[in-house]
Amino acid sequence: MTEHNTDKPLAYNLGKVFATMQHIINTQSGDREWYASKSGGYICRFPLIEIANMHRKVMTAIMEIKSRNAILAEKFNIALAEVMSLLPTDIPDLTLDEQYNFQIGYFHQAKVMDDAQFETAC
Repeated sequence: MTEHNTDKPLAYNLGKVFATMQHIINTQSGDREWYASKSGGYICRFPLIEIANMHRKVMTAIMEIKSRNAILAEKFNIALAEVMSLLPTDIPDLTLDEQYNFQIGYFHQAKVMDDAQFETAC
């Protein structure tokens, strides 16, 4: 599913985490505009705060998906654990240059999450 890119910049891996979280929330709620509304800079400036804020929403989404499709929910749990394992425990705010790496990581992971293996109907 995802590679362990610990050799990639922190911001790149943060982008992967946010893409994974967004896909899970989108699957549960159908809110395709979620990232667009969050991409104004707050995520990049305060990523640790935003991960903490999103975690509860993601876990709620996974539980709802599980009630309809346990296999898909397990795939999401695995994908989220894999990308979260790429992050250190202390995440600093991102500089403007690092925000570019965030966007690239987000784009790469969004392509992975849009792969057919996650297109199981709920």
